[in-house]
This record gives sequence, C-alpha cells and structure tokens, in this order.
Amino acid sequence: RESLNLIKRNIAMCKAEEWSVVIPGDFERVLTRLGERGEKIDIFFLDPPYREGLYEKCFELIREYDLLAEEGIIIAEHGEREPLPEEIEGYIVLKERNYGSVAITIYG
Repeated sequence: RESLNLIKRNIAMCKAEEWSVVIPGDFERVLTRLGERGEKIDIFFLDPPYREGLYEKCFELIREYDLLAEEGIIIAEHGEREPLPEEIEGYIVLKERNYGSVAITIYG
C-alpha cells in the first residue's frame, strides 16, 4: 500500500492524474483483464521484485495480448548489476540509464 500511495503522489506531483491509471493486483490477472478488454497502453512501468524472473513473463503477456500502443514504451526498473537483455519478446532496448544501484531500461 505504501508503494501505491507513493506512485499516486508522484502522479499528482506531475499533474498527470487525468491520463494515468494505477492498477494494483497480480500482474498476470491485470494484464489478462486488459487484454480481454482490448486495451492499448502507452507506457508500462515494470518494477517486479528483482531476481524473480518476472520480467520475461510480463513482456510475454504484453506481447500475447498486444497491449502496447503503436508508439508505446515499456520502462523496466531493475538492479544495476542485473542487466536486462537487448531484446525481450521482440521488444528492443531504446535507452538505458543507471541511478546508483538501480537501472532503468526502456523498450519499444
């Protein structure tokens, strides 16, 4: 709950409430539900627990349900010492940044 509240506060600080949606829950159920509704997402922000192998499953479901909008991006936060591959499920790295022990990789 603390993380969700922080995300919502950050969205409010950016004045992005009108075009942002935070969906709490199990990622597989949430992505499946979005897929069933035919949703298209402009920006995914993935921040699963590190070292749990969840990134691949997230990307797999995004691809399977064709959830990413045409010009959309996937932002994956991960440990700086645990780089992600150049390509996952056909999505390729557009940009990478390190911030101390945290890294951000953007796919499109």
